[in-house]
Parts: sequence; C-alpha cells; structure tokens
Amino acid sequence: MKKQDLSEYRWGMIELPLNGVTMTDLFSGAGVGASGFKLAGYDIQFAIDNQKYAVNTYNQNIGNHAILGDIRKLKSEEIPDSDVISGGFPCTPFSVAGKGEGTNDKEKGDLGYHFYRIIKEKQPKAFFMENVAGLLTKNHKAFFDELMKLFEEAGYNVSWKLINTWEHGVPQLRKRVFAIGIRKDLNKTFVFPEPLPEEQRTTIRQAIGDLPDPNGMNNHKGYGIRNDEAPFVDKVPPGGNWRDIPEEDQKKFLGKAYYSGGGRTGFLRKVKFDNPAWTLTSCMNGKNNAQIVDNRDKYGLYDIKNQEEYYKGDYSPRYKSRNRQKQWDEPSFTIVSQARQLPLYPEPANYDIREMDKYEVAPPRRFTVRECLRLQTVPDWFYFGEDVSLAHQYERCSGIPSLIAYQFGIELARLLKETEAK
Repeated sequence: MKKQDLSEYRWGMIELPLNGVTMTDLFSGAGVGASGFKLAGYDIQFAIDNQKYAVNTYNQNIGNHAILGDIRKLKSEEIPDSDVISGGFPCTPFSVAGKGEGTNDKEKGDLGYHFYRIIKEKQPKAFFMENVAGLLTKNHKAFFDELMKLFEEAGYNVSWKLINTWEHGVPQLRKRVFAIGIRKDLNKTFVFPEPLPEEQRTTIRQAIGDLPDPNGMNNHKGYGIRNDEAPFVDKVPPGGNWRDIPEEDQKKFLGKAYYSGGGRTGFLRKVKFDNPAWTLTSCMNGKNNAQIVDNRDKYGLYDIKNQEEYYKGDYSPRYKSRNRQKQWDEPSFTIVSQARQLPLYPEPANYDIREMDKYEVAPPRRFTVRECLRLQTVPDWFYFGEDVSLAHQYERCSGIPSLIAYQFGIELARLLKETEAK
C-alpha cells in the first residue's frame, strides 16, 4: 500500500468493516466528519448541505448520497430511516468570532431547531451533534439548555460535554460542544471517552511534518529549475529524463537537437531516492547534467492533493492583535473556516505577528488546505476538486475532526449493537 493511502494510520484510524449501523448526515459539509464515521464502519445513507461545491465534494469522497437542499424545507418522510442522525448546525450565530446574534440571526439562527425537528419526527436510535463552545456562553446558554431539554422531551438520554479535541488525539486546540443522545427505550447513555495522557497527544509535526513545502513541491532548493525545464519537469517521473515526456514536448524542449538525434539522458533528469545519485560535477546547473530532486518522490506522496497553494492575503488588524503561530512540537491553534484567519505555519519559528514590523524576514505563510485537513485528522484520500475555489476549500476544512467522529462513533455503535443483542 502506498504511503499516501496510510495517512489515517497516523491517528490509529484503521478502516473497519461495516458495523451494521446506518446514518443520516445533516449539515454534512464536504464530509470531514463523515470521513471518520465511514472509517468507523458506518453505512451513511443520506446527507444534505446547502452548498453545491460541498455536496459535490462529499459525493466524490464519501459516497454518492448527498443532496443539495435547505433543511428548513426538508420533510422527514424524504429522509431514509437511519439508526443515527448526525449534524453540526451552522455555528456562525453562536461563535465568539461572529456577531453573536444567536437565534436572532435571520439567516442561520433557527437551524438548530430544524435539527431537533427532524430528530423528533424521525426518532432515530441516536443522534450526534457538534457545535462551537460559544453555545455555552452567557448569551447563548439559554438556547442550548432549551435544545437539550427538547431532546430529552423527544425521548432521548442526552450526554453533552465541552471537549478540547487535542485531548483526544487531534493535533489542534479545538474546543467544541458535543451532544449525543440515545433513545430512552434502548436504556443506554453515552459516556464520553477519557482524555489521552498528555504524552500521547499529537502535534503539528506529527500531522504535517512529512508534507513538502508548497513553494518547493517539485524541486529542492539549490539552483532550482531552469526556465527551459520548468514547462516539462512535472511530466518526468523520478528516475526518468526527457525521453519520458510526450514526443511533442520532447521536440519543444530539445529544439533542433531532437531532429539531429541529440539529447543526452542527462537532460531533465530526476534522481530517484532509492538509487545512488549520478556523478556530482562542478557545474550543477547545466542543461545536460541535471539532477532534479522531486519532493513527491522524497516523501512518497506522489498523489497528494490540495498542498500546492495557500492563502496569501493581507493580515487584518484583528489578526495582528494576538499570537497566531504554534511551534512544531505543539498542537495547532483551531483550524477555522475563513482563510484569512488561519494559523501560521511553524517556520520561521517563534514569529509573533504582533511585532512583525521588527522582523527582517517575511512572516510565515498560512497553512495549505492539505495541512488544514491533516490538522483536522482527515485522511489523505479525501480531497477537493480543482473546480472548488481556494476560499471554499478552506471553508470546508472545518467541521468535526475525522478522528473524533471515528472514536466517538465506534463507542456509539458499540452501545447500539449491545441493545440489539438483548
């Protein structure tokens, strides 16, 4: 199995066989949380989101069962019967980073009630809810308490907890409220797993330390790629040379030399990390003695996606008001949905954005989309298509970390299977 297929193993998410538990995924997003449930063995039958690019990405990665729609208009009879209904209704009205209008938010403030409506009408064996810690603040606690009471009255034993996902193996300081309800007739109550010992928690280095820098995806620092090589270098496999590119490209690259039978194998030559290097010469930037390093070969990440570019916009005054960088051996700050508010990459190290005028070096870049996905513990087989804008890719990196869905999902499935055994 190739290395890029093993990304889930870094978090211990070994793909499990189907566990017999069916699921409906409301407010599905692009499938970040669903990736974890899928690996945990859940049979996800139905999903809905109101953004086309999210639905397309979900269907591309999870399974072709997500639809585009407004949950307000969704009737319960349109949803297949499922054992579990999951959902994290939009957090913007309750986030401390937003306007804080809560249920008064005209666009999204009522969506929590619609999540409850569907649970009440469908009566699944269990539900799984996630949202921001802002639900527990003074302005929104009354709504949260009301929602929990409504679930209880609808027939569910509800367990809820404010959890820092770093304490459960996610390499990110991400505090979220989780509420898991099990129908009362099943006589079960969900108990949240205990936090991991601190020495077992993960860091930025463990999440993204093996990813090549997007500024050097295809070539290592040094002389770099010659201008005449740049249009063709990505078409050469590790260990190959100009003879491995299409014939039309060979003609363009070699020019007249192609027709004279010229063109030594040193042209456009890539080293292969499993082989010895070719002879090192005193002129390493010559056209006929190339030794091009392909970081995809170096890291074994030939098919890694969404790592090539990153947000390069300005820093707002609000952004520059506090520290935005964690170091390699620490967990990341929270991965948010807005690209301009993302944390900074760990290099150059110990960079305080509040004092950027004092530095002689440029600020660190923001994380790439793939790095955000890794910090969300999303497997590398999950990706965004090229038709999804960079802003929308970042937006849909947010959601339930895959590892949390996997861990809590396994425990929930275990409880539900116990009820069937009786």
